[in-house]
Amino acid sequence: MRQPLGGSIANNDPAADYPAALLGLGATVITNRREISADKFFSGLYETALKPAEIITAVSFPLP
Repeated sequence: MRQPLGGSIANNDPAADYPAALLGLGATVITNRREISADKFFSGLYETALKPAEIITAVSFPLP
């Protein structure tokens, strides 16, 4: 099953590659309400800083 980037990030499944990549690359998760650095976004297994009705709209990566 294919899962979009935002869905994979919001789920924070430890078996997925995207959460680790966001942390390693210093990404910022952008929602419909705020911007959250990846190290603050992922709070535990299957847990994130998303609040009710908050939706991931984009992910930003710093230029190398």
